[in-house]
Amino acid sequence: MLCDNCETELRKNWNFCPTCGVEVIREDIFISLGNILKKITNDIELEFSAETKRPFSYEVNSEPDEGHDEVYSNNADAPKRTVEPKISIKNLGNRMFFRINLPRVDPDNVRLTELDESFEIRARAGDRTYFKIVTVPQGFSLVEQYFEKGKLVLEFAA
Repeated sequence: MLCDNCETELRKNWNFCPTCGVEVIREDIFISLGNILKKITNDIELEFSAETKRPFSYEVNSEPDEGHDEVYSNNADAPKRTVEPKISIKNLGNRMFFRINLPRVDPDNVRLTELDESFEIRARAGDRTYFKIVTVPQGFSLVEQYFEKGKLVLEFAA
């Protein structure tokens, strides 16, 4: 069972998600199947309304950062913990969607840096820094990036 909000794996006896705190709602089988079908349909269509998408720009660097991050003005503001975020990948043939789970992150605190054959993702939420390197699929290029419901979505096309 997965959290409806952040997709964290949940145990059957949990009443709240340990990651985002959302209450776990157990429904009858027909409602659950309907919700699963709706989620699958949404993933396939990937039609997101303009109100939930929040685009942002990214930098093109020839080299990865050497530990310098202008988001933090001094060491006292530096996060206490670095976490590798969960990622889900949808392959639709000539399009691939990478959804990087960044709970409680403000989109203004997300930094996406294009490297030679990958993207470096850094984000900050409170005392946490999220860090992930995503390898670009061969023959694909980034066509869109946006932030939606606590997830950074990267769309690649062949």
